[in-house]
Amino acid sequence: MLVSRARVGSEFEVKGEFEVVGSSTPDFQAGLVMGLPEMENSSWLAFRMKRNSNEGDIVAFSHGWSVQQTTQPIALRKDRNSFQFRLQGGKATALLNGAEVLRDALPGKRVMILGPDAYVGLGAYNDMNNTTIRYRNVQLRRLATRPAAAPVAEDDE
Repeated sequence: MLVSRARVGSEFEVKGEFEVVGSSTPDFQAGLVMGLPEMENSSWLAFRMKRNSNEGDIVAFSHGWSVQQTTQPIALRKDRNSFQFRLQGGKATALLNGAEVLRDALPGKRVMILGPDAYVGLGAYNDMNNTTIRYRNVQLRRLATRPAAAPVAEDDE
């Protein structure tokens, strides 16, 4: 993982490109880590674009590297892939190579809202092989946080 220490907050969008420079097998994972990522726990979020022999080509939005995730089958290119990812209200919308692959997805069965001190970083996992991922043109933009809805007062009649 490569994580920027600039605090991004809970709502943002990221776009960029990645390519698999080399891999000893066809398997790889590339993507984003969000929140306060640590290998010891899964109280952070991940968006992964991956290829492996068990799942095939998929995107996953998850709690850390855990299996608490939402997945969608996709078609990854062999050369360069572009991605756009938006996190808003704890839900993810993502495009891969211009095609929508997630819409308002949860990271598993429950929402997880990041705090105002959340970081964003790039990640790659090699599934027990030697893999090199190159990222290009990565841009991040904070989104204006939507105010919480005011509670509706009930009349005492």
